[in-house]
Amino acid sequence: QNWKRQGIDTHISSNFSRVTLMASDIVTQIKQICRKYEVPAEKITIEVTESISKLDPQQLIDLMNQIVAEGFSVSLDDFGSGYSSLNLLKNLPIDVLKIDSLFFDEGPDRNKDMALVEGIIDMVKKFDIRTVAEGIESMDQVEYLKRIGCDYVQGYVFYRPMPQSDYEALLIQEC
Repeated sequence: QNWKRQGIDTHISSNFSRVTLMASDIVTQIKQICRKYEVPAEKITIEVTESISKLDPQQLIDLMNQIVAEGFSVSLDDFGSGYSSLNLLKNLPIDVLKIDSLFFDEGPDRNKDMALVEGIIDMVKKFDIRTVAEGIESMDQVEYLKRIGCDYVQGYVFYRPMPQSDYEALLIQEC
């Protein structure tokens, strides 16, 4: 609300645990909060981790379809950090896939990591899923990810965590 009054047009992502997602009427609760603060559903992304794959598959599909039907976006966070399931990508209405930062750590299997990242990006593009690389800390990483078609980066390469007032000033400057 306050940002809207200041002319800041931004999108909000909020992480939800699988326990929270399974709360009764969670979609109704999210809608009520959006109504209360006059925030359109299209401005909200519900982020879930791949641990949701432990839920009943049909119940999960129904819930995600309900979230999308209400106008919210769905992001699968930390992809690759656990037991990634390609069924999640195939069966859930995911708009954004966030590739876990572990692929971007400097380690002995760097070439394998980058091959996996390239393969993930190529694959999900076929499903019209946007990609975010998490934990990006250098411009070399940014340039590489641009070359292989990654849509967005998230990490300290551009900004570190900051107080809300500094963030708002940055948003106003950027708008």
